[in-house]
Amino acid sequence: MNKDSYLVSGRPKYGWQRDELGQLVENAKEQQVIDRIIHLHSNFYGYSGIARRLTQEGIPTGRGKVQWNPSVVRKIIEDNLDRMPLAKAIKVKAVGD
Repeated sequence: MNKDSYLVSGRPKYGWQRDELGQLVENAKEQQVIDRIIHLHSNFYGYSGIARRLTQEGIPTGRGKVQWNPSVVRKIIEDNLDRMPLAKAIKVKAVGD
């Protein structure tokens, strides 16, 4: 994936940050939250349910807010579809064919 695709209006997407040299690197804490979002979504939580859960748990958004919006959760999931268990299963099956 092109590194520019990790940017939103010049800002790194959720789960990414710039290092002291200005290079895009993973934000470990936010990557853990992405894993949590994917886990919840894989267990049939909807966008609103995930947003509600993250808000209740006090997990800050990428902008440091305490209130999660379902549309932000949806965008994070869309940006990380390759990390979804079903996507991995489909990818493995396609490679094995």
